[in-house]
Amino acid sequence: MFDDEKALIDLNNEDAKAISRTADPVRIRNKFRRLLSITCRQLAVNAEQNHRYDEASDFRFWSMELRRREGLRARRGWIVGILHLLYRYLSGYGEEIGRALAILTGIWLLFGLLYTQVGFLNKASTIESNSKTPETISPQPPVKALAYSLEVMTLQQPEPRPATSPGRFAVLAERIIGPIQAALLALAIRRRFMR
Repeated sequence: MFDDEKALIDLNNEDAKAISRTADPVRIRNKFRRLLSITCRQLAVNAEQNHRYDEASDFRFWSMELRRREGLRARRGWIVGILHLLYRYLSGYGEEIGRALAILTGIWLLFGLLYTQVGFLNKASTIESNSKTPETISPQPPVKALAYSLEVMTLQQPEPRPATSPGRFAVLAERIIGPIQAALLALAIRRRFMR
């Protein structure tokens, strides 16, 4: 709550300065959003203390949404703005389990489909146990591609290795994106059941 109190004091100081200047509609709108965001956060805390967890979840969501609508300048840069936007659309600010699960499932299916199109190294063995034929490059069948995608998403080292640059890039991208989305799902589940 110390941050909220400091923000309210800063807003009151801005009121005194605003009287001496001409009123800027954007500044007034952002000030209103900041105050409303603080109010929603305080209402969320109050709702949690009174065991009204669904209402607390809604208030937390709207507090974050109002902060996002303040604009890039209020969030100190475009990188924070992009992260805030991703947090909203990938998991509903950590409040929507269904959205986070749907996105995670979509990532799994998308990369599974992609693995049916890129080449992988296959080692075909002959009848003799000591001799092996040269490595061949072929895409994964659909069921194996989905299993491969799940293994990559859970940070395992699946075989066979991708043979092409697009295949290696797809594995790298899924190793980054998949666990991040899984963490957002875990956060949403934790928020739902921590009560």
